[in-house]
Amino acid sequence: MVIYVKKYPFCIEELRGLTILEAERAFQLAPDPPKVDNINDYIVMTAHGDENGFSFFLHAYEERLNRRIRGFLLREGFRYAEPDRLFEYKLACVRAMLEVLPGYDPTGGASFLTYAHHDIENAMIGQRMNEEGGSFASLDEYKAVRKAGRLYRENRENTRETVKAFAEAEHCSKQTAEAHLATAIINRSREDFYPHTERDADGNLHERALDVSHDDHWDYASVLWGWVQTKWVQEAFDRLSFREQTLLEKRNAICMTCGRVSDWRTRVGFEDLAVLFEGSGSSGAERTYQRALEKMMKYLAAHEVFHVLQLRLVSQEKKDKKIAAAVYSYGADYDGEWGEIRFDFLKTETEIVKLADGDFIKSQPFAKRAIQEIRAIEKDKLPKKLTVPFWYEWEAPQAVRERTLSCNAPRTNSDRGMIIRWV
Repeated sequence: MVIYVKKYPFCIEELRGLTILEAERAFQLAPDPPKVDNINDYIVMTAHGDENGFSFFLHAYEERLNRRIRGFLLREGFRYAEPDRLFEYKLACVRAMLEVLPGYDPTGGASFLTYAHHDIENAMIGQRMNEEGGSFASLDEYKAVRKAGRLYRENRENTRETVKAFAEAEHCSKQTAEAHLATAIINRSREDFYPHTERDADGNLHERALDVSHDDHWDYASVLWGWVQTKWVQEAFDRLSFREQTLLEKRNAICMTCGRVSDWRTRVGFEDLAVLFEGSGSSGAERTYQRALEKMMKYLAAHEVFHVLQLRLVSQEKKDKKIAAAVYSYGADYDGEWGEIRFDFLKTETEIVKLADGDFIKSQPFAKRAIQEIRAIEKDKLPKKLTVPFWYEWEAPQAVRERTLSCNAPRTNSDRGMIIRWV
């Protein structure tokens, strides 16, 4: 019988806090668990009574969980995740997964990570709620306050427009919208539970006081060129080869060193780019350019800066020399098994046959985005491959629980495998 222990045990030492290594690798085991083809096989082992199955699952999923939590904290405005904070968020996510695990049916067609996606998201939002200085009666109330705060910024701190937009979106009274907005305005000037830290030149962490008097208003341009996005884009760009960097800069008329964007009409064509690198034609330069873009998108998707949808044409049927139906497989964020969507152009219907790993059971943003992209293309010009980066933020009431949806439930317009009729 194999005995598994923590690969990186916590060091119990007086006046010593949790290190980032201990927080990042809290669920790693020694020796390594048995290898499986799909991470979901560990959940199947758990369902069959294997006591180590869920520990094996956490061992394999931990790196992705770290990225997801860091992506969430980055969107919340935290450039660095303190070890204690990261570990607390991981425990909250594990607690949420354990709560929904008994209701998961492995034979239903959806992976456990797809099944528990919303619960993990709610766990992170709930943990963020616990850190806030304000007091909230429930997670639903906190989500409403967050939404009111976001609308307040989007409407340039116009109270009247914010109240109107919130009331229309949530179908609530004006008084309720005003109450949530007032709470959001008060809450944003309070300090968090965790101390704010920064690293010095030697890499040591120091606490710093939060300046609550600063103006936290921001606009689209500051977010686009600020550290929120530029940091990750620059890191992804630095990972490319010199040739790939040159192709991207000259083809897109941008300088990644100073950030200057030139006139789009001055961008360099693939024929001229091929001349810069002898031995490759225009088609070779274009292929290298596309591979460089894909490398960057994989890196940015892995850090949840945005999401990436991949489409591949599996088959198509013709009737009277016209395309009558087509089947596309689609992938979500370069990870997991692909899903499948069938298009019937004669009946103007689309059937989601199988959800991709990483797509959401209820909202299905990747599948719906795939349908939008294919519908926008003429039938006689259907692409064999298509890659679409996009941004998506899920918001729904806390009452909607994914574990109440059986994975093998009959197909309806609201559940998995829905059929959408075009208008």
